[in-house]
Amino acid sequence: MRFPELFGFGANWIYDGEYPSLPDSLMAFVEAEHPFCTETFPRLAADAQSVLVLFPQPAALSTHVTRWIPWVSHDALREVIRSVDDHMRTEHSGS
Repeated sequence: MRFPELFGFGANWIYDGEYPSLPDSLMAFVEAEHPFCTETFPRLAADAQSVLVLFPQPAALSTHVTRWIPWVSHDALREVIRSVDDHMRTEHSGS
């Protein structure tokens, strides 16, 4: 799997339907991983940013990523990065 953190995020936080939306899944993930954020967040954000850079066109994203990781979209990846950045800025700015 080329983007294991995105794949794992979907398996652990999205596919079982426990949370009604991506923002809810992200909030639960952030709360569950805190205070060990520095171990997990950079890898997830890096996978998200890599996909945005490598596949900027929807067709390429669909062909190379979404067919294996269905929850991924450009907007979803931006939301992942935004959630990670916001948490780290507000909770760990002094670290």
